[in-house]
Amino acid sequence: MANFMDESALGSRQTWRNFCDQEAPVIGPKGVLVGPWAEAIVAAVQVEKRGESRRYSDGPCGQVLEYLWQKGYTGHIHKAAEDTEAAAKSGALQSAVQRRESASRQTGADPRPVCKFGPSCYQRNPEHLREFAHPWRDSAGASGPSAVAASNGGGGGKGGSRDGKPSPSGKHSAAGASQMQMQCGKCQGIMLASIPAGTAPGSIIQVQCPTCGQANQAPTPLTGVKVVEEVGARPAPSMSGRAPKASGRQRALLIGVNYFGTRAQLRGCINDVKNLHSLLTREYGWDSANIRTLTDDNRAQMPTRANITENLRWLAQGARPGDVLFLSFSGHGAQEQDPHGYEEDGMNETILPVDFERAGQITDDEIAELVVRHLPEGVKLTCVMDSCHSGTGLDLPYTWTGRKWKEETNPYHCLADVQMFSGCEDDDCSSDASNAYGAAGGALTTALCDALRSNPCPTYPQLMNMLHQNLRREGFSQRPQLTTSQPFEFDRPFLLGDIIPNMNAQIGRIFRRKFPPRPRKMEGPLANMLGIGAAVVGGMILGDMVGDVLGGLFFG
Repeated sequence: MANFMDESALGSRQTWRNFCDQEAPVIGPKGVLVGPWAEAIVAAVQVEKRGESRRYSDGPCGQVLEYLWQKGYTGHIHKAAEDTEAAAKSGALQSAVQRRESASRQTGADPRPVCKFGPSCYQRNPEHLREFAHPWRDSAGASGPSAVAASNGGGGGKGGSRDGKPSPSGKHSAAGASQMQMQCGKCQGIMLASIPAGTAPGSIIQVQCPTCGQANQAPTPLTGVKVVEEVGARPAPSMSGRAPKASGRQRALLIGVNYFGTRAQLRGCINDVKNLHSLLTREYGWDSANIRTLTDDNRAQMPTRANITENLRWLAQGARPGDVLFLSFSGHGAQEQDPHGYEEDGMNETILPVDFERAGQITDDEIAELVVRHLPEGVKLTCVMDSCHSGTGLDLPYTWTGRKWKEETNPYHCLADVQMFSGCEDDDCSSDASNAYGAAGGALTTALCDALRSNPCPTYPQLMNMLHQNLRREGFSQRPQLTTSQPFEFDRPFLLGDIIPNMNAQIGRIFRRKFPPRPRKMEGPLANMLGIGAAVVGGMILGDMVGDVLGGLFFG
């Protein structure tokens, strides 16, 4: 007899088993599951309601709950799963497909999910085009359901063009904010809910019904929400020139993704998290209670897109002058076309969460919006980005050239003191190395930790020289980059808690010139997983191609 978990999920080629394996079960505000496990339970209930249970040796819902038990999720998780089943059977809980179809009946919008690859999608097979909406093609006359309106206004300049993809409901507010439709659970009225920029797909938002006052909650659609950005800098609120008094508050978020069991598997990213955690707690005395880690060997803290986004919010939430923050990412990096043309290569840098095949990549614009741009003056954030194409991974305006600070053509200035060490330039690849104990790790992270253990308080020139020397000694050609939000006198000590006050006269985006996209060629297993074959987006090299030659793994 068949097992429901081996059936195709949501009309795709992926089984429910694989779909659920991508994320640990999450309990929502109403005490029921949200995300893939909830979708599996709701779909199983629908099978039972259609009278198709006889195809299975056990009830479809029972097989989902049994697999949950086999994965080790018991106690309150299993109780939430049973409550999810009860809610689905009562009709109080709908699947993502049902919600899309309901919204489409109200708005006439295309009910299909939007293709996650965006305009860079190179898949042309009929099945892919039937399953996913391609509004940038459909609006140009492609066949299939009519495209969702996605206009955000006119041409360039202040208040100019935005990304052409639709918001989840196919609507934009006057300011460009994404919106989705919700139906009130009490009076059944239809209302629009605004989705804040940077909100992760599947996140729960709450809206009060304007008719009856009922508080309603619903997950955002599984397609991504784009960052909405106004062009045009404004005068900085202050330029005191005085460093704030240290608050003693510290927070760190360390992310490492090895992509276990995939064709793009890496070796050293989880070790990078352990290495940095040890550096912060032992050498610098940070409290481990203030450090969060996301690694894909930990079911409870998987580095999914939703979890990364949620924890990026946590990192910056409530930050006040004198606070010190730390962020790291080790894993695959890639590129996506910059819809605005701000980047000098016309490409946004991205990081790849463990579920990037389903949930998509996270762009530097999204990370900057979540963590950097709203930090107040007097907050210090140090970031280590050990991935391919990471040179401008936080979209910081100044890059150290070796002699001076170089400002980006279209810089985005902020108030906080943000500094990022990246594994390589935007058009280069990062690589795995071995530390003194023989464990695999990112070359930049390994070099940085080794340097700071040998000298916890170097000057910036000393630190950059040590990084280059450590990498050259191990045979790596990549050149780490240092970018910053505040240009500073370079011959000063490197201290995590040394906070530079705001020196930017203007805050926000200064637009000077639009750049066409110049993507890097990408080949290999990761290119195939991204759905672009040997197309020209990306540029990471995997270890099964060059590991034997260089004694380490290059990773995106």
